[in-house]
Formats: sequence, C-alpha cells, structure tokens
Amino acid sequence: MTDGRHEAMSHDPLAGLSAGPAPGVGAGRMHLLWDNGNGTAAVWRLGPSGAETGGAVRRQFGPFAGWAARALAVGPDRLAHVLWAGPGRAASVWSVDMEGGEVGHWEFGPFDGWEARARAVGPDNVLRVLWAGADGRAALWSLREGEAPEALDCGPFEGWAAVSLAVGSDDRAHVLWTRDDGAASVWQVGADGVAQPSEYGPYPGWSAVAAAAGPGGISRLLWKSAGGWASLWDIPAGGETPDQDAGDPVGHAQAVHGPFEGWTPAAVAPGADGEAHVLWRRDGGGLASVWRIDAGEDGEGGVEHTEYGPYAGWSAVALALGP
Repeated sequence: MTDGRHEAMSHDPLAGLSAGPAPGVGAGRMHLLWDNGNGTAAVWRLGPSGAETGGAVRRQFGPFAGWAARALAVGPDRLAHVLWAGPGRAASVWSVDMEGGEVGHWEFGPFDGWEARARAVGPDNVLRVLWAGADGRAALWSLREGEAPEALDCGPFEGWAAVSLAVGSDDRAHVLWTRDDGAASVWQVGADGVAQPSEYGPYPGWSAVAAAAGPGGISRLLWKSAGGWASLWDIPAGGETPDQDAGDPVGHAQAVHGPFEGWTPAAVAPGADGEAHVLWRRDGGGLASVWRIDAGEDGEGGVEHTEYGPYAGWSAVALALGP
C-alpha cells in the first residue's frame, strides 16, 4: 500500500494542518479520528480528495485519564460527533464544531454489563448510540438536545453481539451483529420496525468488521481475513446476496483486496456516487490508508487511496464522511 497519493508529513498527526476553517467545504469531506492511547484524541477534517492540505482542519482533545476515543460520525450540521469510552465502561458523546471551537457533550453510565460500541447520525441530525450488553443484548439510543434518550432494546440472542452502527439517507439504522463462530447479520431498523435480517457465514478465516449504509437502501458489509485481506459486500435492502452458499465472503463480494501484509481493514463509510471508503491500519506503525472504491457499472471499478503517517504512538480508529 505504498503506491497511492501520499504527501510526506512529520511524525505528529497534528503538524502541518491549518487550525482555521476549511473554505469551500462540500458534501463528502473525509474525517479521521486518531487516538494515542493516553486519553488524547485528534479529529481531522481533510481537504478535497482526502488531502492533508488545502483547507484541512484539526482539533485535539485531552489528555483525559482512563478515556479513549472510539468512534466518529459527522452530521448534516457539520458537527463531528466523537464517542469516548471511559472508566468502568462509562461513555461520553462529544459534538465538536470543527470551525467555531465549541464542544457540547453527553455523558452516560457506567451501566453494569453494558458498553457503548458505536454512534451514527442521519439526515434528520439525530445522534444514535449503539450499546452492547451481556448475553446478546443491544440497545439503540436516539439522542435529541434537552430530551431523555429514546431507546430500542433488542435481544437476548445467545452467542451474538452488536458491533457497529450506520444510518442511511432514509434514516434507517444499519446494525451489524456478529456471532461467536464468525457468522454475521445486518439489521435495518426504521420507524416501521426491523427489516427481516439475513445471516451470513460462518466463513473459516473471515470475520465481519463493520457495516455502512450505501445508496438505495443497501448495506455495505466489510470483512477481513488474516494476512491483509478485505472483502466488501453490497447487500440489497431485502437482505439477500448472490450465491449465499458459496462458502466464503469472496463469493459475494463487490470487491476483494489483498493480501497486504501488516495491514488490517478497520472501517467502511459511504461516499458520493456510490463510492465506498475503507480505512486500513498498519499494525503497530501509526500508519493509515483510506481507499476510495468506485464499483463501476461492471462491478470492477477502480481504487484510489491516500496514506497518512507514520505518526508514532497514534492510531487511526474511525472514518466518517460529511459536509
């Protein structure tokens, strides 16, 4: 993963970036969340095409002892929403104005046996938080300023755990569940209830990483395998995929990439015109790479990617797109 567009930077992920507003911001600006393991986090809004220059903005927070930044979402109001995990499984959600400097936040818990796993925000600008509980339980919270959380409880489902959350342009939540044996299921949750979920796998050597909401109500499901392999699916709203009995995720894939030794696919986010954006991390090296994948009419398409780092002590933990 060294042949993409890459601009040399210092070993500080905050160096070289403007602290001022980003001019000409349009839909689909990439945002990255970095964590350095000591309670300090950095949020980037990157320039056009993921550039680290050209109006990029960054904010740094911390250190906050015992806390770690875990997830990121960007709403239509241009706020970056950061999920923090704290002592005793407490959670805090920050809403960060990348230009004006203001930060608002909620803090929750700790709740015995529960952990905040993910957050997302849809076109209605309502923030959602996904909680995973013991024995295959989950709770999906909707947060509105000045109101108590609205909660949808699910489970228990023995052997299953809720691991990721995204919200589509139709305001439906896409929740990824994984099972102990490596099977996966993607739920679409809307005002009319839960769409009938399908189950995929298990596929030996593969595990589901994250789900994103794609165009036209599809779910995008990212899989990983040892040795730096990734497989990206497009699952229609009905939940079916071609060749469900193929025996491994490659049989369903919109795209398969790898092997890239030492790299791991970590997150997926939707982009404009049907693109998918995939975040890769270099094991222990403070390196990240964001791939922009265009499936194309024939399903093959092309890939462009940009690398960031190395930044000693830091790890890219989340990717989001927004205005």
